[in-house]
Amino acid sequence: MPATAEVPGFAAPYVRRFAEILDVVGMLDGFALVPVEVRPRAVIRAMADWIRQQQRRVHVVDLKDAEWRMLCDTLFSLQTRPETIVVLVGTGENTSDLRMGLHFVNTKRDSLARHLGCPLLWCGPPEFLNLTGEQAPDFWSIREIPQRIDVEPDGSAPVIPMPSLVEATAPPAEIRLLFEAAKAQKDWPNTARLGLRLARALAGGNKMDEAQAAATDARALFEEMQGGRGAKGAAECEEVLGDVARATGNVEASWAHYTKMLRAGEQLGDEHLTARAYHRQGMAAQAERDLDKAARLYKKALGLLGMLGDEHSTARTYDDLARIAWERRAIVAAEASSKEALARFEKLGDAHSAAVSYVRLGWIAKARLEFDAAKVCYEKARVMFEDLRDEHGVAETYFFQGEAAYENKDLAAAKACYEKALAWFSSDPSASERLRDIHERLHEIEMTLRNRAATDGWRPKARTMAIRAKALIQRLWGQAIAILFLS
Repeated sequence: MPATAEVPGFAAPYVRRFAEILDVVGMLDGFALVPVEVRPRAVIRAMADWIRQQQRRVHVVDLKDAEWRMLCDTLFSLQTRPETIVVLVGTGENTSDLRMGLHFVNTKRDSLARHLGCPLLWCGPPEFLNLTGEQAPDFWSIREIPQRIDVEPDGSAPVIPMPSLVEATAPPAEIRLLFEAAKAQKDWPNTARLGLRLARALAGGNKMDEAQAAATDARALFEEMQGGRGAKGAAECEEVLGDVARATGNVEASWAHYTKMLRAGEQLGDEHLTARAYHRQGMAAQAERDLDKAARLYKKALGLLGMLGDEHSTARTYDDLARIAWERRAIVAAEASSKEALARFEKLGDAHSAAVSYVRLGWIAKARLEFDAAKVCYEKARVMFEDLRDEHGVAETYFFQGEAAYENKDLAAAKACYEKALAWFSSDPSASERLRDIHERLHEIEMTLRNRAATDGWRPKARTMAIRAKALIQRLWGQAIAILFLS
């Protein structure tokens, strides 16, 4: 690999490090999230230019200010191939737009990974990488070996091999190393903070026993701290413990943890924490199938979120209310909540969530036998899924369109939609049940159309036979009358 490619003068000291990072990327197949800690944005752009000179296809994502809100859509808009490398230029700022963008990325982790299908260099200063871990824990949990480009005051760029982190192939292990380092230095505030991050990462990786232990230890450290910071940290540990309990089927224990979280939020006057606690309690009630209670708790969360102006959390909570109402077949309430969620998702630019809302509105219209309205909703959802390159969403929407057409007795349209869904689902190994449903529907349609064709073919013959029979009866009846009269 050439190390003498042309780069700006200031970037010359970093070329060796660029080459080592490219070597790491070259060992990865398909999608891979590779964190790169580097502070100067110009160095990140210089690295992208250098990689491009190595005959690699490169996409650079360099957003500013409110553009960060559209981070997820921007990544979905990229046209990539397996040999492509995407370079994200991070920022040291902590803004609401950036946090919201990272949140959207977190919710679309799997579909985003499938769409890109190539390495993603997630570059930026330490605060940007830490914020990603906090705002997008599920997304951050799939990262590969972290890299770093250190910039010395004299302008040189020494190579930092970071052997301890190279061994940490599992992302929670990296956090654990930092946690153990802080603990060894008796840096208890950072030990508590990193312990909470570790607990969240473990829970996200479905390592519930380890997550419970890490959250319990972190909570003990937070409880020893003075002031609101310790109380809030302990409450966030209760949130993780509640999530672990709920995920393992111990809903009663999750209630106890979420109640402690709620009390802390109320005592601290932290309305965000309080709203989150109400929402978590709603999830626990939903797990217990107490849908009325879940709806009441979600509405309490909504009351606080509305005052806080948190549009994204408000949209999510309306979406939860819509799901509950639909499950209870409360059609009017499901429609109202779905429309509230949809309006906010569209305003926020969350196209995927908006598409899901359109699908639910399609279900509602179909339940009312308003098949034209259902078709319109499904079409809008399908177009959005196609723009997002969400193949599963496209396939599901075609299936729902087929179901609506089938129920409306439009078998030709239903058959066309089912066949399109079949084409999309055929490459998805997890769609076996849906494929079985589609094959059964297509068989039913085929049999119905055959019977209809056979019936239609017999109708002229049956009509002719009926006319002849009638004429014969009339002739025989006339003969019978004549015989009676003559006799």
